Amino acid sequence: SLELGVEEYVSTCSVCSKELRYDVADVEKKLSMALELYDKGNKLRDKDERQAITFFEQAFNIQHELLYEANYNMIRTRKSLIEIYCNLRDWKKALNHSLKLIESYRILYGKSHPLLSIQLYSTARIYLSFDYNDIQVKELEKIEELLREALKSLEISHGFQHPITKMVEMNLWDVEGELRSKKGK
Repeated sequence: SLELGVEEYVSTCSVCSKELRYDVADVEKKLSMALELYDKGNKLRDKDERQAITFFEQAFNIQHELLYEANYNMIRTRKSLIEIYCNLRDWKKALNHSLKLIESYRILYGKSHPLLSIQLYSTARIYLSFDYNDIQVKELEKIEELLREALKSLEISHGFQHPITKMVEMNLWDVEGELRSKKGK
């Protein structure tokens, strides 16, 4: 950072071995702008979700260019986007961000961490928000996979009798039944 007297960051691309140079002042300026956009989106969240999405998406695009997938600010922005997309019933965009959030959580947490389990379950629920007639066998198999993994983790972190564990288990039974039905056709 500039505070440490570094004006330029030099890195080497792991794919093509090209030397990459970043102007630290420019990076800090962009990240500061992303935080401002996030804050604007947050202030509008309860008043105008569509305008809030615009700010969150702009913040996310800047962050995505500069930050690691598991960076706290990227995760926070992605969670905000998921929440608003779900409120607006834009399931495809919510699902896209939710699947990416799982990847970030896999980087940060162990297999049985409660946050990963809850995100797996939430992602399956977003899938289930699609019209059942539109859900294909492949998608049902993905939902089943998400629910199975969430269930295993929740049984470890919350126990077999916890209400959320039971809820995931019931959703898994429903998906298994729907999957059998669609495969039987």
